[in-house]
Parts: sequence; C-alpha cells; structure tokens
Amino acid sequence: MNDVQRRTAVSHFIVPFLWRAGATCVSNDSSQWLISNFGQFSALVPLNQLISLNPQFNPMSSLLYLSPEQLVGLMFDDVPGLPEKSVVISAVFDHLTASPQRERIVSTLPIMVESSKMRNVSCASYQIIFHRLDHLMVSVPVDLESVILRTKSALLQNVPQGCVSSSRQCGATPVNETTVCGSTNSSVVSAYLGSSHDGGRLCEFSITQYACAQLTDLSSQDLATVLSCGLDGNDNVSEETWKLFTQKVNPVLGPALDLLADTRLNKSRPAVLFLNVIGEVTLSSFSSTNLRDDSFVQRWFDSRLRPFLPHASETFLSCLSTRDFSCDTYRSVVRSFSQSFDVMSTDTQANVYVDFIKVFLSQNSTAGCVNVSQSSSDWLISSFGRFSVFTTVTDLQTLNSNFNVLDTLSLLSLRQLVELSSTPGFLSSAAAVDNLLLYVPDAQITAFFSSLSFTLQTQGVVLPSPVQEAVLQQVFDRANLTTLPDADLQIWILNILPSFIANITVQHVTSYFSIVQQRPCPISQQAVQLLNSSSSTFQPETQDQIYQLILGSLTGPAPLRCYGNQSYYAFLSSSFMSFQFPNLTTFLSLMPPARVPELMESVSPAEVSSLLNRPNAVDDVTQICQLFRNYPKTPQYLQTEPLLPVGLARQVLSCVWPQVLKVDVQSEVNQWFDHRLVQYLPLLTSQFIAPDVMLNTSCLSFKKFVSAMATYNYTAVEFSQSDIYNTILVYLNTSSDSTPKCYNTSNPDLSSTAWFADYISDFLSFVTLDDLLQFGSIQPFLVNLENLQLFGQTSVPDEVLEYYVSLLFEMNPSFSAY
Repeated sequence: MNDVQRRTAVSHFIVPFLWRAGATCVSNDSSQWLISNFGQFSALVPLNQLISLNPQFNPMSSLLYLSPEQLVGLMFDDVPGLPEKSVVISAVFDHLTASPQRERIVSTLPIMVESSKMRNVSCASYQIIFHRLDHLMVSVPVDLESVILRTKSALLQNVPQGCVSSSRQCGATPVNETTVCGSTNSSVVSAYLGSSHDGGRLCEFSITQYACAQLTDLSSQDLATVLSCGLDGNDNVSEETWKLFTQKVNPVLGPALDLLADTRLNKSRPAVLFLNVIGEVTLSSFSSTNLRDDSFVQRWFDSRLRPFLPHASETFLSCLSTRDFSCDTYRSVVRSFSQSFDVMSTDTQANVYVDFIKVFLSQNSTAGCVNVSQSSSDWLISSFGRFSVFTTVTDLQTLNSNFNVLDTLSLLSLRQLVELSSTPGFLSSAAAVDNLLLYVPDAQITAFFSSLSFTLQTQGVVLPSPVQEAVLQQVFDRANLTTLPDADLQIWILNILPSFIANITVQHVTSYFSIVQQRPCPISQQAVQLLNSSSSTFQPETQDQIYQLILGSLTGPAPLRCYGNQSYYAFLSSSFMSFQFPNLTTFLSLMPPARVPELMESVSPAEVSSLLNRPNAVDDVTQICQLFRNYPKTPQYLQTEPLLPVGLARQVLSCVWPQVLKVDVQSEVNQWFDHRLVQYLPLLTSQFIAPDVMLNTSCLSFKKFVSAMATYNYTAVEFSQSDIYNTILVYLNTSSDSTPKCYNTSNPDLSSTAWFADYISDFLSFVTLDDLLQFGSIQPFLVNLENLQLFGQTSVPDEVLEYYVSLLFEMNPSFSAY
C-alpha cells in the first residue's frame, strides 16, 4: 500500500470502527490495545486521537510502539493525563538511548527539529532537551555525534534568547519542618541522645526521627553510626527530610564523614539523596576561600565524600559545577572522582563529564582552566582525569584554543582517535596514519577500523589516496584477515573495507585476493563486488591486475569452483563484473574439457550474441568456429539473434556453411535456408560458392542452394549468376558416369524428374550443348512439365534447345505439348 492508501484505511475504516465499537475494544494494556487494534497503522494516528478512542491509553507505557512523530508529539504537545514535561522528555530520551539506538536517534531527532519550528516549546523543555542531548552525545558511536550536533545547532535557532547556556543552576529543596515532622515523635531520640549512652540504640531510630529531633547532643561518632545504618538500605525517606536532617547535623558532618572515609557504600536511594543535600547544604556553606583552598577541598573530596562519589547524581554534579572552585581545586576534585572511576557505572562516569567537568570548564570565569605554560597532555590529564574518554576532540579544541592534539595521541580513547581520523584534513599523509595507528592496540584494531569506516560513510568523508593506501596497509599488516573466521571476514568486506578500497594499488589488490580467493564462494563474490563498487577510481594497471587475479581464481586445481546451476556466461559476468570480460579464446579455454557440453548448453543465444558483440571480444576469428562447433543452440542463435558486424557475421557463416552443405534431410535443409540463414545468405562471397567448396554438398542442400540463388540479390556481392552456374556445372558433371547426379529412383528425396528445375533452375540460360552432354543421360527428365516450362521460359542457346527437343521426340515420337 502507498501512503495515501494507508491513511485512507485509517481514516475510513480503523478509526470509524473503533468509534462505533466504543468500550468493547478498549483495554487497560496500552501496548496490547495499540498493537491489536491498529497494527502497523498506529503510526498514522495522532496521540490525542488515540486517547480519545481509549481514555485508558497510556502512551508512556507504549513508547516502544510509538512512531518518531508520536514521540515528538509526546514531548511537545499538551497530552492529557501525562506527568510533567521533564518526566516525559526524560522518558523519551531514555527510550532513544536504548537499543536499537541508531535507528531511533536518526529517525526521531530530525522530526524533533522540524516540529520545534511549528510549536511553542517552553524554555524549560528546551533546557531538558539540550541537557539530554549532551548526555546522549557521550553514549553514541562517533558517526552519530554529527547527528546530535546538527540537532543542537538547528534547535538553537528556535530557543528563546538566554534560555540555554552551559551553566547549571543549583536547585534548592524547600523544607517545611512542620510538615515533615507533623506526625513524628522524636522525643525518645532527644532523650536518648541527652543521656549517657553507648550508641547501642542509635540504629533503632529512623532518619525522619533524627531530622525532627534536637540534635545538639549528637556527636560525630553518633552521626557516623546513624549514617552507617541509614544509608545502607531502601528507606523511603524524602529528599526534604534528608535536607532537614543534614541542616541539623551539618556542624559535625565533616568529622563524622572522616570516620566513614574507608566505608564502601552500595548504590542506594538514601546514599544518592544524602549526597544531593550535602551538595545543596554543606558545600553551599563553604566560602570562596574554602573552595579555593586545595588542602580543604582534598580533605572533603579525597576523604569525606569518597564513599559517595561513585554514586554521584546529575543533581549533585550540576550543583557542584556552580561552586567557586579555583582551577587548582577543580583539578583536585577531578582527581578525587577519577579515583572512584572504576567503581562507577558507565552512566555515572558520563554524568561526571557532562554535568560537572564540561560545564565547569565552559564557564567564562574558568575559560577551560588553560595554563599557557602547561602542555596539552598535562592539561588533558589534570582537567579531565579519567573522564577524558567522554569528551570529543572538538570539545577539547573549543575549551582550549591552544590544544595540540598530536601531543595527546597516547591519551586519547579509541572513539577520539576515530573522530580525529575522520576529521577532514587531519590525516594528510601516510606518516600521519602510521603515527596515529601507533596508539591503537592490536586488540582494538578491528573496532577502530569498523568505527572509522562507518563514520566516514555517514559523514560522506573521503580520505585522500595516500591516506587510504596507508590505512589499507595497516589493515593488511595488523588485522590478521587471513586467519579470521569466514563470518568475521565477511563483516570486514561488507562493512569496514568499503571506506578504504578506493584507489587501491596493484600491491594491495594482490594482498586482498590472497585473503579472499579461497574463501567460500559467497565471500569471494562479495569481495569482488566491493572492488567493483570503486572500480572507477582504480588505475588501469590495477584493473588489469584484478582481471588477472579473477582469471587465476577460475583456473587452478579446482577450476570454476563457484560455478553452480546457472548460465556459464552469467557466471563469468558476475565473476569479472566491470573488470574486462574475457575474450572469446579465454571464454572457451576456461571450460574444463569434461564440462564443455554442460557449460555450452547453459548459454542462451542472446548471451552468445552479447559475448560476440563485446568490444574486442573476438581476439581470434578462428575461435568463432570453435564456439559454434560446440554450441548446441547454433540454429536458434542464427535464426533469432541480430547480425554481428559484417566481418564477424561472415565468419560465423563460414563456420556453419560446411555443416549446412552436408545436411541431407529435407526438413532440416528447409530450416537452414528458409529460416536460420536468412540474415546470412546476403553475406556470401565467391569463396563460399566456389566449385571446390560446393562439390561435396548433399543433393538436397545443393537443390536448396540453387533455389536460393535463383532469387538472390547480386547487386551487393562480388560474384555473379555466371559464377553460380559454373559451380552448378562442376557439381552436376558426371564425367564418364551416364547417371545424372542427384537422381535416384529408389530414393524418394532424389526421384524427382524435375531435375533441371531443381538443380539448374534459372541458370539454364548459361548451359551450352557441351555442358548438357556432361550431365549424363537426361532422358528421364525430358517430358517433365516443370523442366519443359523452364526450357520454354528461359533463353537458351538454339543448339541446346534443338538437342533437347530431338531427344524428346526420339524418346517419344508422339509427344505433344498440347
């Protein structure tokens, strides 16, 4: 169905039916309802209409089945029954990030851009979208980075002035102690803390009870005990309660955290929320002097907050990026986070870069924390720590205008090396390629080339020829293609090598064939197809080498090993593709002798015509006879296929002419002269009809030949009717035998007495009496009406006519023509 038909099906059948059906077709399982009632047509129905048809429909639980247009509508439109926009947008981006990531991102982001031009999107929504795009940027393959960058650039055209900036806001959680503590009895906590105690009951009380109590008697040791209990679990305590608690314990929080510095916390909701409020309450209480004091900052981040850093949330990190660190203390914070890198989830690692490092370095006040006396590699290590793997080379160059990427190659991730390699102009020589590849470990070489190839294809970047040559050399040197399993090699051929095969050299194409030519036939075929796709970029010597290598692959111990139940011509066409089809001699020589009948039978007349019409296909005209001698469909070819150029067509005729002259079955003779040779008879020359050539012709074929020559057009040939008669004369000459040639009363095909009409025909005018005497005893033919008519209508010499009449009356004195 085309798009109009699909939309008609929705508007004229599906929707009207569901309106009439009403509640009978409604289900509270949104995904099942969508699939069952709409199938693949669901993408054509607006979200609001879906909800109208089924008020219980929840699009948030059916994201997997929504189209890109519907996903964008979910983010931008006012859809009833949904949570706030921040939740919806985050859910949609979570969906985009899930596998299959590429298809969802590529199909949805462009629609989001176009839709933003026609909708009044709030600043808050834009801020969330840009924040999620930043996070998406660090999780996608390199080739999708350009998609996200284009999306951000396009969206910025529609964003309200000042709405989106690199800075983040540190939120303030509102706290109402009366509301939090309205139903909580904390007197028992206060009484316990005010008494002399050994801390044995500290874990009996909840965080809410502590938050609502007077905690002036809470020691740092007591707080450490409380936290060790309260942070290790799923206690459903609100962030507001944690903030109230932290405000009260803040004076002794530092020393308490010192006691927990060596504790390893599992990720839990309490641990995440507590760190959030530390960022909001405790860190906000630090002065600029504190935040710029390296020993102070190290005490907090290297020791006190260390157990919490592996679980730092976006909220904490965003808040942290607003603090007034100096560049030195910022680097200390980065070092502290780096120490926890290995125990962080990948998401948290990415968040540290996106929400803290990138934001902090992007602020005007820090200007990338660039020190002109610092090398690029030192700057990268100190400013990004182990989180440098999440940045892009473009971001590095933006943050540090003096950034020298060559100074940092050993520090760059595989992803960054791919980005660098795909940047137009960066790899400009073989030396540059070899230098960069020094920093790609052998274990990652396949991943590197795979990512680089896809990125180049996606971005439409073509590497310069010397660079491609160097890259291909690295592939052959390091990728171990010769030992790869077939399935892995196939991935290289189909997905990786296409970006590097243009302008391939003779040396490299030889190496390439040594890898692929003994692989299973589908892989060998794909390997040649890859070369064929770039053949227009190859030098003539490379194309010649490819031809020779293909030729070699078809011979050897297992000739034509990939030939199947198909046309031999088609097989060779698919084997050589655009690399010079074999000439006729090679075409024939590639056939193993034992398989010649099978292979010849497989070729159609049209394919023979195509073969012989190829430029320079006939390298040796004598091979045409070899072809048609073994070709079982020669008659069909002659009858149905257009003539070749005159020279070749005449050669074809010369190959079949002797065979035609020997045919002695009347029906076959008729087929040859009346159908198969119709196009070819005008190509006859004196060599074809010479007496010595025609002498051993079968009588039936000769009779048909004479008949054809009687109506022949002699204006365009170099022989005449007299030449034909000379051939007839020699052919019919019986020498000493008195029996006329081609007359046998016991053979039905030769018993006709219309001998003169059959074998001399209109050429009778050339007969002399001497000639007539050489034909043997002609008495059986004298009274035949066809012969009599021929003599009556043809101008023959008088002596011939007189002799014929005298014999006629001698044999039959009473003969009368009336």
